[in-house]
Amino acid sequence: MIFLFDELKICQSSIVRLLDRSIKNKRLFHAYIFEGEDEKSINEAWHYFAAKLLCKHDACGECETCKRIENDSHSNLTVIESTSDMIKKDQITSLIEELSMTSLEEGARIYVIKDANKLNKASSNALLKLIEEPFPNHYIILTTRNANSIIDTIRSRTEIIHFLPINRSSIENNLVIQGVNKDFAYILSNIAASLEDASEMIKKGAVIDVYEFVKRVIRSIIIGKDPYIDYLIKGKNLLNTDKDVQIMFFDMMSLITEEEIKYLSNERTNSGYFLDIFQMIDKTKNIDNVMLKDAIKVLDAVNKYEERLNAHVNVDLLFASFFTEI
Repeated sequence: MIFLFDELKICQSSIVRLLDRSIKNKRLFHAYIFEGEDEKSINEAWHYFAAKLLCKHDACGECETCKRIENDSHSNLTVIESTSDMIKKDQITSLIEELSMTSLEEGARIYVIKDANKLNKASSNALLKLIEEPFPNHYIILTTRNANSIIDTIRSRTEIIHFLPINRSSIENNLVIQGVNKDFAYILSNIAASLEDASEMIKKGAVIDVYEFVKRVIRSIIIGKDPYIDYLIKGKNLLNTDKDVQIMFFDMMSLITEEEIKYLSNERTNSGYFLDIFQMIDKTKNIDNVMLKDAIKVLDAVNKYEERLNAHVNVDLLFASFFTEI
């Protein structure tokens, strides 16, 4: 599939205009941070940026140069990704060595560091030295969901470009039209990067298993059953698979618990989602403010343990502690 950048020009038109204007006026920064939750658009944007600089036909999306940029195989385009949830110093050192070498092809050179929030202290400091002493006609792009996750000294030396958030309601509505359950469509629209991403997640199947397990845990909490039992019976094998599944679990727990808190805070006025859970709440004899405190406690635990997940802890112990705490 050839990048024609049509979707980018619609979803992030202001970003495209900014890049076009900067290139036309030759007012480019040597280092950028592309920030936002719309990872698909960010991915297209740095490909577009590279194509604008390297394609002789103004990022046509069809020539051999654009095809190579799309496949990340152009020799003037280098992409660095994390290994084991971390971007290590030797990856940045290798980048610096490559920068100092003469390119086999003429034109600008573009270096993309994906998920730059995964830079550790050593790799951040190595990158900082590079940004402080830029090479002419060389451009570094850092991508991240949150620019504040990158150290201040790097942020202050880059141009930060903020991408518009994903149109969640559009993803949800399209999924419902395709026959996806409304509650599940709401969940998918909040954890997927695009409609295509949501559809791919459904095909892979893990997202369905996680969703069913999360609802099981929420129900247990509401009726006073120990959720650690659910973890032992259904969750342990599921959550020890890979990090994407683990993040998915915490994100779903957060979304449904937030809806539960809204319901209990607004005199049991529901938002139209998770009616089965609200009906279960209505059947309990617990006092609203007690249930509300319990739900807030669960949400706090979700946020705390999801953050710990990024600290390379023992996953089994992390989840055992989480389910014991809630």
